[in-house]
Amino acid sequence: MSANETRLERDSLGEIAVPGEAYYGAQTMRAVINFPVSHLKPWRAFIWSMAAIKASAAKVNCDLGLLDPNIARVIEQAGGEIMNGDWNDQFLYLIHICRCRRSNLCRSWWWPYH
Repeated sequence: MSANETRLERDSLGEIAVPGEAYYGAQTMRAVINFPVSHLKPWRAFIWSMAAIKASAAKVNCDLGLLDPNIARVIEQAGGEIMNGDWNDQFLYLIHICRCRRSNLCRSWWWPYH
């Protein structure tokens, strides 16, 4: 697909057009459209860390006989590619994790701008 083409993805809210070359799906596209509160990208170290955890977990689970070796190999390969920065353009939003209490106050766990 060319850079201008889209594909239709479907989730529980229905269909939505997603860039044809994107590896993300409907929910990420909805977040981009519906929550333009920040254009901050995820920190490179966060992306790298998540990929390292996923790749390591795949290896350990394969070694324990809990994951098919072919699936583990693919996960490890994808983790390595992400750690190398090959897919940085696929991580569109800074993930903001909150913990809400009864008082409805929301405290960010790692947001540096509070």
